[in-house]
Amino acid sequence: VQFRVANIKLSVRGVNPRHEDLAGVKYGLYNDVNCTSLVSEGSMFDVEPNKTYYLKELSGPSDSQFEKYNDVIKIVVNGEGKVENAQYADGINTIEVIHHKKEETVIDKVEDTIYNVFNNPYTKTESFKKTKSVGIYLLLISILSALGIIVLKFRKN
Repeated sequence: VQFRVANIKLSVRGVNPRHEDLAGVKYGLYNDVNCTSLVSEGSMFDVEPNKTYYLKELSGPSDSQFEKYNDVIKIVVNGEGKVENAQYADGINTIEVIHHKKEETVIDKVEDTIYNVFNNPYTKTESFKKTKSVGIYLLLISILSALGIIVLKFRKN
């Protein structure tokens, strides 16, 4: 007896590094790695089990400060209808394509990293919470150590 998984959905979200949606992003889903055999366009796709697709961004974010994502993303749908490396909830596989600013500064990167440590919806597991606590303590120790070094240098001068 062979069962067919029906109504498999793939949602693709173009987001900034803080996982906030970016308007205007449009994707193409293809049957081949060279992206010549188009299956569908948009941000929500019907996919089949045990099949591999390729996702390519057709138009970048409306906000011109963010770069277009130029890489082709391999989409593998398993026999249960779940997509590798995707979040799965309520029958929908969701993939986030993260777009970075064209002129991203070090401060932007640090702010986004700190934001993600505390707010990333994909890191709400118990093991991550324990790791996050250890990471916060290590971050505080690093900051205090750096401040101590700075104070020592000023005292010598």
